[in-house]
Amino acid sequence: MISTKNADRIATITLNRPDKLNAFSGTMREDLLDALRNAERDAACRVIVITGAGRAFCAGGDVDSMSGLQRDGDLAAFRKLLDAGGNVVLQIASMEEAGDRLRSTASRPVPDATWRLRATTASPRTPQSSARRSSRSDCIPTGAGRGCCPASSAAAARRSC
Repeated sequence: MISTKNADRIATITLNRPDKLNAFSGTMREDLLDALRNAERDAACRVIVITGAGRAFCAGGDVDSMSGLQRDGDLAAFRKLLDAGGNVVLQIASMEEAGDRLRSTASRPVPDATWRLRATTASPRTPQSSARRSSRSDCIPTGAGRGCCPASSAAAARRSC
């Protein structure tokens, strides 16, 4: 239910459960975590795009699946779902924090080792979120071919450049 496509230094991770608006169920959280870690380890990958198949990015957790766990009293499985979701969030945050640490301690620009998160509004042609590795320590990539914002600029803080 998670697919990954690598092309032109871009890893596109697709939540592929459009009939349920890409709601997380089963091992989707663990599969997403694996896909993020694989993309992070791939030195050729410069951008990670997370998108959803069909008309929605992600409806969140599959309520039917979670209510079934509650109905069955399977607290261990429910806890596992929560932990897996938390691990996805922590992985994404750690990717950006690692880049921040490298930038703050480097005596020169850090090549190909920093990640910045970017979110955009959903539309049929626009991915909902991406993590981008920057080869410049003084730059926040803006996507869509518009270049970079200086990392210290007020516009960069607002992500509006």
